[in-house]
Amino acid sequence: LAAAAAAAAAESDGVGAAVAGAVGGGPAGARRLENERTVVAVAALPPGGGKSTLFRRLQEAGWQVASSDEERARGGSFDETLSRVLRSAPAVCYDKNLPDANGLSKLCRVLRAAETRHGVRVRVLLVAP
Repeated sequence: LAAAAAAAAAESDGVGAAVAGAVGGGPAGARRLENERTVVAVAALPPGGGKSTLFRRLQEAGWQVASSDEERARGGSFDETLSRVLRSAPAVCYDKNLPDANGLSKLCRVLRAAETRHGVRVRVLLVAP
C-alpha cells in the first residue's frame, strides 16, 4: 500500500512530491502556503490492508494522524479532532475507514466545514487499492 501511495503521489503536483517523500521516509520538501492542508485518506481497504502501516510511516515523517479508533477509545468526537488537527497541521492522515461512497461523502462534508471554519484550503490524496 505504501508503494501505491508513493506512486499516486508522484503523479500529482508539489504536494504529491511531499507525500512521496514522506512515504519513502525522505524529506517532504514541497513548498506549501500557510493556509494549505493536505489530507491522505484510504478508501475501500479491508481491516489488515495496510492503512495503519502507511499512516505510521507518514507520522514518522512528521504528518499528524487523526484516528477514529483512538477517539472512540477516549469517547471523543473524531470530526472535532480532525478539525482541530487541520487547524494546526499542514499534513494530516485521515485514519478512518471509507468503505463506500457514503464514507467518502462524509469526508468531503467534514473537510469542507473545516475549510470554512478555519480559513484553510484542503487538498485530498485518496489512496485506493
